[in-house]
Amino acid sequence: MQVCLHYARSHNPYNPTTIKINKDMEKNAGTQPENNEIRIYQSPYKSLSLAGLCLLFAAGGVFILNDDDCSMAVKFVGGWLNIAFFGLGGLFMLFATLHNRMKNIPFIIITDRNVSLYVQLKKSYHTINLKDVKRFRIISTYGSKLIAVDYKQEAMDRLFGGSNGITTQLMAYNLKKTGAAISIPTANLTMKAKDICAILNKRINGTYQPES
Repeated sequence: MQVCLHYARSHNPYNPTTIKINKDMEKNAGTQPENNEIRIYQSPYKSLSLAGLCLLFAAGGVFILNDDDCSMAVKFVGGWLNIAFFGLGGLFMLFATLHNRMKNIPFIIITDRNVSLYVQLKKSYHTINLKDVKRFRIISTYGSKLIAVDYKQEAMDRLFGGSNGITTQLMAYNLKKTGAAISIPTANLTMKAKDICAILNKRINGTYQPES
């Protein structure tokens, strides 16, 4: 589950500075990276495979709805909810990936100072400052690999202190489930999760060397 948050005044999505940064990233998304910036995109092929898998689950929901032996409760949970979650979710993911590739919008932008994640519904980037992170690590949730963000304690306090009730509950659940309040999804990206994680940790340690 991807939870994109702004945890301090300087990270407020309505802060003029943050808005300017987001607009600049959106504007320059199709340009060549500068300095040691790394841009990672969503893979249409992986997204198509995931969308196909989601549609198979949705098709199972259709069969449940047409089964007269199933109770109304089973039809609601296994039928309608299944179709809504997997069917619409799979189509949305595929549409978002194709749209972003056509617009040349990277999902992840890594610099020497931060990592920015594209938030599809907001059409803007959420930025994590590397100085606030102890390390990045690979985790697996329901068969999907993610990159967990292990914040330093002071940054973690700001993260929880600057969030609303629902967001705090989601982060607390993630923290209990994976040991990290926030994680980065990697299921449909053009680079492997372990390679992204290695680059991020090298950026934190200051040992990253760009390929010549």
